[in-house]
Amino acid sequence: MSDLQTDLGGYVLLTEAPNLMRAHLIAGALEDAGIPFHVGEDNLADEWAMSLKLRGGLGVPVLVPSERVEEARTVFLAMSQPIPEVEEDEELRAHGSARARRQRLFILGLLALSGALTLFFVVLRWLAHGG
Repeated sequence: MSDLQTDLGGYVLLTEAPNLMRAHLIAGALEDAGIPFHVGEDNLADEWAMSLKLRGGLGVPVLVPSERVEEARTVFLAMSQPIPEVEEDEELRAHGSARARRQRLFILGLLALSGALTLFFVVLRWLAHGG
């Protein structure tokens, strides 16, 4: 690991993500916490290796400064925790249903108005041509 630290200015491995998408999610959490990072995808120049990495065939290293590794571990572990389920409030569910109902009625109203205007212009054109 000492060669890696010298090459990347004291950065150490936080984790090896299973794919590029996960590596960038971890990097986003680190960035939000103000922790510098380096995602190791830059080292792959050939297309075969990059395609393996995108499909999860190769791990993607996520590196952080050695002096901030504990803070980065805390952020990484926090983002790895499952999100607790929240019980849905009956009033909130009713409000959501009412809102969805209003949206459906609005769309139906627009469709009806569109149909009525189309019919109006068809009749108007028919009358204009001596119908």
